[in-house]
This record gives sequence, structure tokens and C-alpha cells, in this order.
Amino acid sequence: MFRSQKIVKISQRHLVSRKMCTDAIKEEIRTANMKGNGVWEITHTKDKGWGIYAISKIPKFTKIFRARALSKGSERHSHSVQVGWNEHVFMDLPARFINHSCSANVGVKDNDIGAYDFFALKDVPQGCELTWDYGAAEFDSISIEQCLCGSASCRDTNIGFKSAHKEVRDQYGSHYAKYLHDWSL
Repeated sequence: MFRSQKIVKISQRHLVSRKMCTDAIKEEIRTANMKGNGVWEITHTKDKGWGIYAISKIPKFTKIFRARALSKGSERHSHSVQVGWNEHVFMDLPARFINHSCSANVGVKDNDIGAYDFFALKDVPQGCELTWDYGAAEFDSISIEQCLCGSASCRDTNIGFKSAHKEVRDQYGSHYAKYLHDWSL
């Protein structure tokens, strides 16, 4: 087999693999959106990839959805979420696609299935993107090097709870990770 034929075969396999991955994600999103029950929907944002939008008005303190930990470990990566001092989880959809804002409209509380329940912190109008503050769970955030949320209270590079604990506590009350509640300087 000539080298160019081998590259073409590898490229074709990569395309098939990529299409299967895309199809699997689309199916996962379709299944997750059915759980939204006409309240929220995962869709593409203008500039952040996937996001979650309210498709009807969501009243303050409504539990929007419950996340489940698909895997748990002490290793962290850009798509894991911290649930304890040395525990990180990979959450299911829709939680995996909720974007960050330093002025979030969604807060979290620990749940009994290894992740977080997500609650509206204020009335969320139809069409509004649902966002949560990664500093509400991440002691030191590694998923955002510099925030681009655009809110008036954007913390720029100070996303993690360690550097933003006062703001997180003031903005979200008790709606942040339980393991962080007793931490102080």
C-alpha cells in the first residue's frame, strides 16, 4: 500500500470515528433535553460552544436539574468539577454544558448522587442562558485561564473560591459546594 493510500484510510477512519462521536453527543443532548421538560434546553451559544437556555420562565429557587457523577477521582482536568478537597467528578448532561459567569443566575447544592443540584438564584426569564459560577465548587479553577463572561462583576483570572470566597459567599448564600462552607483564610 502506498503511503498516500494509508493516510487516506486513516483519515477516513478518523472521520467515521469523529462522526460517531458527534452522533453520540447529539443523542446524549437529545436525551438530556427531554429531561428539560420545557423548562431548559441545551443548544449552541454564539461564542462559547454548548450552553443551556431557559425555554420558559424559571422562578427563583426552583431546582432546575440534578447532576449525576459519571466518574469520580482525585485527578482533575478541565472538564471535571470539584466536589471535595481531593475529589473531582465528571458530570452528566446537562450539567457538563452549563457555562460560567461571575454573576451567575444558578447556584449549586451537594446532592446524594455524587454531584450537585442546580437552582435558580433569581427569576430567570425565557431565552436567558443559565450560568453558574465555577468558583462555587472549584477551590482553584483550572478550566478558565481568563474569564470572558462580560458581567460587570467579572473577576478576570480570580475564578476559584480561594481567591473569590467573599464574592461567592455574598452572591450565592448557601448555594455553593458544601466542602467549601467551613473554609477560611
